[in-house]
Amino acid sequence: MSIPLQPEAITRANFHDRLIALIAIIIGRRMERQQIGEFCRRLETWSERYPPADTSMAERYRNAVCAVSRRCRSQQGCLLRSLSTAAACRISRRSVTWCTGFTEIQRKQ
Repeated sequence: MSIPLQPEAITRANFHDRLIALIAIIIGRRMERQQIGEFCRRLETWSERYPPADTSMAERYRNAVCAVSRRCRSQQGCLLRSLSTAAACRISRRSVTWCTGFTEIQRKQ
């Protein structure tokens, strides 16, 4: 069975967001090579340290990541896209969940 991969729909991103996305993709590629437990612990410390981002910020950085990297636009690069979105929000001192690219509704107490 073959399932066609749908490309990510992107819109224009400004220069600042694209620059942050480029740095975040470099961080995301390094995290992608690590074991799952290692980058989950790192993302967990980011979410404990920084307040959650709003949905519009997460969508803006996700859009910028897709605009910078062609690989992140397809479903094959969804892990890199999610990690890069989380890293871009971390650069802005905010946190998001890595699996969805959106904010956590409940924070750990």
